[in-house]
Order: sequence, then C-alpha cells, then structure tokens
Amino acid sequence: MKIYSSSSYNLKLIDGDNESLERLVRRTEISESLVSKRTEKSFIGTILGNEFRIITSEIGIGALCVLSGNVNNQIGQINIELNKAFKLLFSVILCLPIVAVISVFIQEPSKFPWFLIVVVIFQILIIRYLIIEVFFRFASKRSLNRLIDVLDAELMD
Repeated sequence: MKIYSSSSYNLKLIDGDNESLERLVRRTEISESLVSKRTEKSFIGTILGNEFRIITSEIGIGALCVLSGNVNNQIGQINIELNKAFKLLFSVILCLPIVAVISVFIQEPSKFPWFLIVVVIFQILIIRYLIIEVFFRFASKRSLNRLIDVLDAELMD
C-alpha cells in the first residue's frame, strides 16, 4: 500500500520530439533544486536529453507535484508524484493525532477514553484520503495541463 498518491499519463505529441522538448527547455528555468521561486518561465527543474524532472513555477502550489518523464517517438510518458519536502511535511501532520493520543494516555492512563483510538484512526484517514488527496489531485491536474500546453500534446487513453 502506497502512503502517497502518484499518477502516470501517456501523451501524444502533436509536433515532433525535438520541437516539443525545445519548447520545454525554453519554458523551464534550469535548477537542480525543485523549489518554487519567482520566474518568468513556466517550470523549474532539469532536462537531460529527452528526460525531465520539473515542477511548475507557481508560488505556493507549484512545488507540491514533481513531474518526471521522457519523450520518445512522439509519445510522452509522465509520472506525477508528491515532492519529497511535502511528503515529509504530510508525514509529520499524519503523526500529530498519534502523538496527541499517546500524550493523553501518558498523562492519565486510568481515565483514557478508548474511543479516542477510533477518532484518531478517522482523523488520519480524513487527512490522508481527503485533504492530501484533494491537494494532490488539484495540483497535479494544473501541472499536467500546463505541461500539455507547453509540449503541445494531448492525453492518450
């Protein structure tokens, strides 16, 4: 079971490989660190040959998803996953309800409300499957649409 979501897509390039990658290079600020910053370009990241690892340059939500993939024979394969920094942040947020229950249990073990364990499980499920999933889906759709626009491509089924 994967804790964090990821998505994979196949794209069909309308133009050739070289033209699409050239457009992506022009619209990407080359940087080894995938951190949001103000720039005139659409993406931040690295492009090596026909492979890339980028984030969108939107401040705030842009760094949430990392788009990695390659382009071969007018077919693009894209994998979208959470950025490592956000995985760490969300892991800490997921651990907070557990830490709260442990601290309540340590303070007064004889008066510990056992239904609190069920509440913590629901809190973790809501954080993971509602909040994190909604943020990921929203950010990944925006990033994918921007990449499709830059590469001049269309989604394949």
